[in-house]
Amino acid sequence: MTSTQEARANLIGKWNEFNERIRDIHADFDQIYWIRTLSVAGITYLLYLTKTIKALDFVKENKGHLIHLLPFFALTLVGSIVVAYIFILHEQVTVERWCSENIDDFTGRNLSASCRTSNALLFGVYYFGTMIIYNYTKTTFSSPGVLNTVSSICTTNPNPSNNVDANDSWRSYRGQGGFCYIAFKQNSARETNTLQKYSMNGTEQSATEDFLPETGSVFIPNPSLSFCKKCQMRRPPRCHHCSHCNRCVLQMDHHCIWINNCIGYHNYRTFILTLVYLVVGCWFAIMMLFTPFYATIEHNIAEHGIKFLYKNKSGFLDLPKPMDLIRELRDTGTLEVDIVLKIVVPVIIFAGIFLTSFLYSHLCYSSRGFTTLEHMAKLNFLHQQALGTLRRPTGTVVQEMIIVNPFDQGVWQNILQILGPHPLLALLPMHVELLSPYLPHKTKAA
Repeated sequence: MTSTQEARANLIGKWNEFNERIRDIHADFDQIYWIRTLSVAGITYLLYLTKTIKALDFVKENKGHLIHLLPFFALTLVGSIVVAYIFILHEQVTVERWCSENIDDFTGRNLSASCRTSNALLFGVYYFGTMIIYNYTKTTFSSPGVLNTVSSICTTNPNPSNNVDANDSWRSYRGQGGFCYIAFKQNSARETNTLQKYSMNGTEQSATEDFLPETGSVFIPNPSLSFCKKCQMRRPPRCHHCSHCNRCVLQMDHHCIWINNCIGYHNYRTFILTLVYLVVGCWFAIMMLFTPFYATIEHNIAEHGIKFLYKNKSGFLDLPKPMDLIRELRDTGTLEVDIVLKIVVPVIIFAGIFLTSFLYSHLCYSSRGFTTLEHMAKLNFLHQQALGTLRRPTGTVVQEMIIVNPFDQGVWQNILQILGPHPLLALLPMHVELLSPYLPHKTKAA
């Protein structure tokens, strides 16, 4: 008997039992129990009948991971703001503010075509929107540089359960790139070529022996080869295992849920450019829209001050209810300019402040030749050294030691290592071949 038939039989059985109980004047009848029981049985049968239960089982099978929907939400948010500006705010806000003198005497309309300032601002919106969406999408749908697909090159103790078929797609719901169940095919040849750029004949120093007592220094990051116990394979320097997507990633920076992918050697450039264009785009939009935004709430601020809630519980933005906004958008196809400003500008301000601090952190790390994971390892080392809890593998307490980053080439060379040999190409939405991974030949003090 199928699951649908079982659900139907269960519903009929519960209904018959309910009828018997409600007619028995001597039996205890619990109304709450029967409402809950019949509701569950009815909804279960309806889910099976409409095949919805298959989607729920799929989500349950994947442990409820819906984080892969975040990139779609982010792209929709960016696209919505760009569309709102182009079709609502540009003519009624930017043209009114920057081109108020260009008014036709007969029609009373703004001659926006003759206003260079408004056209330049509109071009800026198109440009930043295009660059954000291009770099964001490319980061999401690009391999960060994965070791598992080419494990035959560097595996000393292969574990088939962790190796990946090079012809298979990564799964977006596992956080392996893509979104909304749309993923990408692995390019095994590209992964192999990248791995061959790393020197697999480097020092045979153990991955756990980071200390160099003869010089009183420690390598962070370690230029030695390492061994992944989970994937059972040797790894080149700066390669780390991501527990979220179960892959060894070359030059791994971190796993980003908003990208739904690991950030590594192949996609760190587009990740940084996404942040750069988001930050510049946000402050560009604030420069255009903050003055008209403040004008729309100036009266409320003058009367009540900047308070989150008024007596009418509408907040200092005084926005209509969400359902009213949906009805207005459905009936008229647009929204009032003041309402759009009150929605868009606070989102841009919050995103601009948060992303600026985030970008600043990444620029500080990368300009010194560190990834986020390596910077955290450096801080952890300094913290343990300060507490006196850091010990060598031999058990002796580590005194004051100098941190040496053998991958630091200087600020400009570190930037070129990220952006490629022609950094000005970052201004265009195009693919750029990266420089080969930098492999130190001798240590340099950081």
